[in-house]
Amino acid sequence: MEIIYLIINTAVVGAIGAMLKVYDARNERRGKARDDFNALILHGFEAVDKVAILSAYQLKGLEVNGQLDKAILAYEDFEKEVNRFKKRSAQEAVRL
Repeated sequence: MEIIYLIINTAVVGAIGAMLKVYDARNERRGKARDDFNALILHGFEAVDKVAILSAYQLKGLEVNGQLDKAILAYEDFEKEVNRFKKRSAQEAVRL
């Protein structure tokens, strides 16, 4: 009888261990996706900030020496990055 309990315990512990490993891997992928999203948000704040500040300087009549064009390009790159992230995260969300 003890052998049956030992076999059942071994099987249950093994199954629980395998389930925990799967959940840990999934949570790790989700955490990485959240980290990527947070970095993208910070990048967006920087891009919008540069455009806003340089636009304000230009409205005040201060010379921005082409920096506004660079800031606008940086913002447009950010928009492209957001679209890539949306597509990638939508695909990954289906897999998670």
